[in-house]
Amino acid sequence: MRFLFIRIVFCSLILVSLSNEKGFALDEAFITGDKAWDKCSNLQEKWLNTLHEIVLSSKPHLKESADLSLKWRFTVQKVNSLKFKYLLKNDPDRIIRDKGLRSFMELDWFWNDSRDLGITNPDFLKL
Repeated sequence: MRFLFIRIVFCSLILVSLSNEKGFALDEAFITGDKAWDKCSNLQEKWLNTLHEIVLSSKPHLKESADLSLKWRFTVQKVNSLKFKYLLKNDPDRIIRDKGLRSFMELDWFWNDSRDLGITNPDFLKL
């Protein structure tokens, strides 16, 4: 089973590198200007689109579910990008850059941050 997962991941990465076609895309408004974050977001976008294509090619009857899942995952990425932009501007020391990718992408976020971001950016509350 593990070998199958590794093959799927490997094939997905090959498809990402060969694919020029885009399915869904992250909104330009959610690009942060931070090279590391934007590169990770771009890779996530490509990965999600590739997985979407794999599902559609192997299970076309799941198109509606696959589309909803992709839209939801992009919404999560947009929310995270807004959070990142907020931290970058208001408290950049809370962005962890020296403990690996996972620590970098998992933001140090509190309820009052959501409140403050919602006040300054009503789009955040709509997502």
